[in-house]
Amino acid sequence: MKNLDSLLERISKSLGRSVVEKDLVISCLKKVLDISFLAEDISIKNGTLEIHTTPTKKSLIKIKESQILRELNEGGVRVERVFYK
Repeated sequence: MKNLDSLLERISKSLGRSVVEKDLVISCLKKVLDISFLAEDISIKNGTLEIHTTPTKKSLIKIKESQILRELNEGGVRVERVFYK
């Protein structure tokens, strides 16, 4: 039973961290681009930020990509590249 509690605690911490990271990404994008995104449009995996958005928004993100990456890394979200879908 103790092992199960430990496992559930680790899973909940991991899930909580991803929600916090998504919120940080959304607030960074809002700050830099003045555009709102939904949490469902964003995923972070293995240092890659994946954004599902329109071609117009993709162009705006691409223009300010280095600033976005810098601010995310300074904010504690480790992102090395951005992938668009």
